[in-house]
Amino acid sequence: MADEHGRETRLEDPHLWAQAARVPLVVGVTGHRDLRPEDRDLLTERVAEVLLRCWDRDGAGRETPLVVVSALAEGADQLVAEVALELGAELVAPLPLPAGHYETDFSTSAALARFHRLRQQASHSFVVPASDASDLRHTDLQDDDWDAIARDDVRRKQQYHRVGRWTVRHAHALIALWDGRPAQGHGGTAEIVELMRGGADTTARLEDALDVADTGPVHHILTPRLGAALPDQPAGTLTELAPEAPVSAAHMPHLVDTWPQRGTATVDLLHAYNQDVTHSTASVFLMAEQSILGDRAALTTPSESLPPVDPLLARRAWSDALAVSFQERRQRALAFITGAGVVAIVCFVIYGTTPTSAMAATWVLANGIVLAAALLTYAYARSRRIESKHLDYRALAEGLRIQLAWRTVGLAGDVADHYMLKQVTDTSWIRMACRVTHGLTIPARARPPDRVSLERVRDWWIRDQAEWFAKKQRELHAILKAHTAEFRGLMTIGVLCSLWIIVAVVSAADGSYTAPVVIVMASAYALASGRKTYVEKRAFAEQERQYEWSTGVFALAWDRLDSHLEGHRLVEARLVLAQVGIEAVEENCLWLLHRRARPLPPPSP
Repeated sequence: MADEHGRETRLEDPHLWAQAARVPLVVGVTGHRDLRPEDRDLLTERVAEVLLRCWDRDGAGRETPLVVVSALAEGADQLVAEVALELGAELVAPLPLPAGHYETDFSTSAALARFHRLRQQASHSFVVPASDASDLRHTDLQDDDWDAIARDDVRRKQQYHRVGRWTVRHAHALIALWDGRPAQGHGGTAEIVELMRGGADTTARLEDALDVADTGPVHHILTPRLGAALPDQPAGTLTELAPEAPVSAAHMPHLVDTWPQRGTATVDLLHAYNQDVTHSTASVFLMAEQSILGDRAALTTPSESLPPVDPLLARRAWSDALAVSFQERRQRALAFITGAGVVAIVCFVIYGTTPTSAMAATWVLANGIVLAAALLTYAYARSRRIESKHLDYRALAEGLRIQLAWRTVGLAGDVADHYMLKQVTDTSWIRMACRVTHGLTIPARARPPDRVSLERVRDWWIRDQAEWFAKKQRELHAILKAHTAEFRGLMTIGVLCSLWIIVAVVSAADGSYTAPVVIVMASAYALASGRKTYVEKRAFAEQERQYEWSTGVFALAWDRLDSHLEGHRLVEARLVLAQVGIEAVEENCLWLLHRRARPLPPPSP
């Protein structure tokens, strides 16, 4: 739907966008080409068993889509791809070479025909670049380059390794149709299995130099090779190989025990996000829809040909809307818990100063009821992971915002490569969600910079963020100032009441007014303490400093962009966007660490 100016006011099919907002569970494939014909039926059954087990982990609703990544090579790749399509999963096909060169690798016409059929059925098929697309200066190879790679056996084998490595980086789990024997060559099945479990990658990449891989389980289906010696166990034996902790984990004992479950934890958090998307409230749905419309209006023109749905736009919008929703719920829970603590203290003080037993019992009962309500609120918030979801979804939304900005200006870099090392355990599922969105949706192809897209992103992202952070910094400064004044006022009241009581006791004055003064004193101290706890848990002071820093970063980027655009230095202007994106990821990681250090407090009298 559009208004008289051609601007969209509603999405044509909002429910289709909601489906696209779900992040898929990605299962990669590696295996031998030379399968024995007599094993195919058994292997098919085992593959279907593994895929259904992965898919049904989140329950019968299957809110999480299943994507199988297969290079469609002869043998194992094609077998798993066929099973996935029969089960209703989506197929993505990363190829080592353009189809014209890849066709020469198939030994039979039947295998080649299956390749073409499966490639047509894949939702997304592309050639893995021969240079790292994570390089923010990356440009795609030309046809002549591929001709040279196809003729060079060493470089050709390197491409197969790149496909395996790409699969491992984008997969939550890996199916390996493997005989269990050690690697016999570069890019072979055994090497890909070790990469998935967390083994060292011999391919040099700046982003990987000190990174820790987002590993996952390997579902090993024992697969004899045609004409080779048989393994010790029967064909089709299924074993799950857990991720292996890196050597560095030995210096971090708390990681050693939890490392094998990292892949499982990542998938559980992914399922939780998709369930929240599927069961979005009307307010979240409307917020996400308006976000999508705003992003499309800012980054495109009505004359541009747009896809029916854009998963990157959808996931950014829904994660942002969900983050706002859970933030509001967290703030309500925090306000109630801290307020209940203050009321409980006041009830207890009144109980201590009440002369009659009947009235005293009433105040004790009130104290218990208030604390019980606060405890139930705390337990509910913890069980629903309200605080964790607010933080996770905000981090995901910010990562996808940067990815969208980079894609708009033709930067092929992956935001997931720039998360901080100290967040290796906190952001695994978020990194994977960003990586899957970047790699498995609309191709993020590098292209020369253009002024129009740079100006759009400047206005939509840089200018908007500079103004937003400046506004929020001023608001937080005013809030902190008000809270400080209130805290000092309450403490002053409490001190004055304390002095009055001391004077009254020393002078042996009439004590009839002592009880009310004690109540006022305790109430003032309790309110001051509750106010202080609320401010600390909301991390207002840390946020103000971070907002001040972020304002400076985005204001500087805004100034530099304008300068480069005025001087027609488009390459330099785009590099500014690349750098500010990396800075924004790091700032968001620091924000996440600060907020995790201030969890929702349990109720206390």
